[in-house]
Amino acid sequence: QHPTNAEIEFVFLGKEAEAYRTEYRGQNLNNRSLDKNLKFHKNAIPFLPDGDCIDDVHKACTSNYDLIDKSQWCFQWLFPIHESSTDKNTQILQRHEKKTMIKAPDIMRRILISYRIMLGYFGVLLVDENSGRLERSNVYVERYETIRSKKNNRMRITRMLKFLGEVDLERLKLPFLVFFAREICMSELLADCRVFLERSWIPTLRRDEDLASCQRFLRDPSGPEPASVLTPSVPPRVEVVYLSSDLSRYRK
Repeated sequence: QHPTNAEIEFVFLGKEAEAYRTEYRGQNLNNRSLDKNLKFHKNAIPFLPDGDCIDDVHKACTSNYDLIDKSQWCFQWLFPIHESSTDKNTQILQRHEKKTMIKAPDIMRRILISYRIMLGYFGVLLVDENSGRLERSNVYVERYETIRSKKNNRMRITRMLKFLGEVDLERLKLPFLVFFAREICMSELLADCRVFLERSWIPTLRRDEDLASCQRFLRDPSGPEPASVLTPSVPPRVEVVYLSSDLSRYRK
């Protein structure tokens, strides 16, 4: 017996989230002659044009926030995704590349370093790699201002979250989003970012139960964090509906 609408928690998302959450269904994205992202993350080639290899990028960018501000194209090499870029030197992430990345401990270590560096840039510290738990850094006030005042940085967060999901680090996304949901809803420092949180960041969650628990938390961010931030949860009955779908069955 199928559950009724009253027994299901529906989550409605914009159609732009559908391609990512369905892993770009119907798109090949697996040209084996394209491997610049993989080579860059292996520390084998520099980013283009006229850039450095990833290990040198990490050394240069750690706590150097002015350099990160100037390195828009480097950021796209650090966090490649299955979407095109305005920079002709970057390459769309290929499926074979991310499969190889996930199996390579050195590459996964570099990805976590990139994540830590960008968290620092955004005013946050990664306290625990396993749980993904975050806390404010001691310069969070000035760093939060760069998120609030610069749309480009809010878009960087979207891209970073998408990349984490591509390389088997989905577990880090819900703790990130719960942390920022609380900061946005309960601190005036990031109040202007709520639309981005709801429309761009939260929809990057690929697990339906994480998506539903994050949206529930958003309704009361003063309450306890979702259990699945730290431990696996029992999946609720959740159905995600994209706004490109026929919504007639969901209308009361």
